[in-house]
Amino acid sequence: MNRLQDRRFRCVRLCSLLLLGLYFAASGAVCPFTPPGPEEPPPQIDLPFDVASADQKSIEDPADAAAAATPPPPALPDIDGDGVLDDEDNCPTSANADQADDDADGVGDACDNCDAAPNRGQSDADGDGVGNACDNCSFANADQRDSDNDGVGDACDVTGVWERIDGSTLILPFFFGPSPEELLPTVELRADASGKLVLRDTVSNLINCFEFIYTKGQPSTLSITFGQFGGSTLLHHEILDPDTLVLRDDRGDEGTFRRIKRIPPENDCGALTQVARFDGLAEQPAFRSGLTFEDDFLVYSTGEPNPDKIVRIDPESGAVKSVKDFPAFVHAAQDGSFWSALTGFDPSLALLTPDGTELDLVDPGDFGIAQEQSSPSATLIGNGDKRLIVSCRDSFEQLSHILIIDAEPEPDVLVADTPTPRLSLRSIACDGKLIWALLGDDRIAAMRLKSDKVEATFESPDPSVDWVGIAVNKNQLFLIGRDRDGGVLMVVEKPD
Repeated sequence: MNRLQDRRFRCVRLCSLLLLGLYFAASGAVCPFTPPGPEEPPPQIDLPFDVASADQKSIEDPADAAAAATPPPPALPDIDGDGVLDDEDNCPTSANADQADDDADGVGDACDNCDAAPNRGQSDADGDGVGNACDNCSFANADQRDSDNDGVGDACDVTGVWERIDGSTLILPFFFGPSPEELLPTVELRADASGKLVLRDTVSNLINCFEFIYTKGQPSTLSITFGQFGGSTLLHHEILDPDTLVLRDDRGDEGTFRRIKRIPPENDCGALTQVARFDGLAEQPAFRSGLTFEDDFLVYSTGEPNPDKIVRIDPESGAVKSVKDFPAFVHAAQDGSFWSALTGFDPSLALLTPDGTELDLVDPGDFGIAQEQSSPSATLIGNGDKRLIVSCRDSFEQLSHILIIDAEPEPDVLVADTPTPRLSLRSIACDGKLIWALLGDDRIAAMRLKSDKVEATFESPDPSVDWVGIAVNKNQLFLIGRDRDGGVLMVVEKPD
């Protein structure tokens, strides 16, 4: 019997004796027994209740009963299983037993959307997972890309390629030419603070490309300097959303641009791949010379201001093979003779033998072209087609023309007259499909026959050279020009 049971037994026994005494006192009865002697066992007393069962019956403690009725408390939660209870965990959804909190904002690094700056509220206005206190852009940009490392995310930065999408007059400064509405500008702003302006003439499809450098200022300004023109201009910019930019100059002209991944190849100036170059040619080409193939040799003219010689050179070595007196600027070879540009008040094209004898004459004026006093340029269509392609400019219309003339019959037959209002062609060549034109600013343009649209525009392969003539064979273009050291011949791959 344990201590609690013993105590309960003694209590029951005492209560029983008290009740027994009260019973005898009330009834006047005499106690039915005498105290037992030392050798006698205690007498058995009949009570009005079962003492034995009372001795054995357990009487419950109320506290114990309440404890028995209350279920054990549940274990406290630890959702991420990192050993730190949720009510104490500074990041209950991601395991972080070390409870690291670098910015001491009460949010563990494992959960903090900005662990570089205190942000207990974890505000993230653009919903990109990066807290406002750390976000480098107010537009969603989870990658936080910052190409130029200026602290402004690319999604909020002007860095990138932008194409104008409205009909505004803003094209960027220092450009003189067609009206702005007829030009489609694309601006590339690179992370290294250099840039490129591409202007596509929507009339001729001719493309102008200009390199520049820029600096960023506050508030939201760009200072742009074009090397070709000098000076700089200030533009104000506003990012409407990650893909929309507004540029505005101090005159109030503005344009809206959309972000594109890159400048489309068809809207960009191409680059020619050099195959060979020969400097210091013994005979320097004339400024108005053409360049043509005669059999396996290239032929060009010398003489300023009037032509005096024709020079034959090896296109594979640049070596001069022969020099001969000649009275006109050579442009195209045909059956041992040369279509050459005559000079004077009424410039024409004459087919001359090597000794200068005239075999035929073509005058653009016969077809209503008031020819300027600058010499026309010419070539044959090629691939056995002896029709003549003539580039000339009408002095009255101030308009360039490309004429296709059949000079075999008499009189000459005009096959096609294609006005080219935005093109100034210095020298031309044809491979049977495309006209390859050396432009007045030393760029090269490719055009289809009878088309006034440029197919592709290519930058000058060397801006330090004044290029004067162009020729073509199956796979290559040949350019002849001059620099401070003399004549230059360059061979480049013909673009596809």
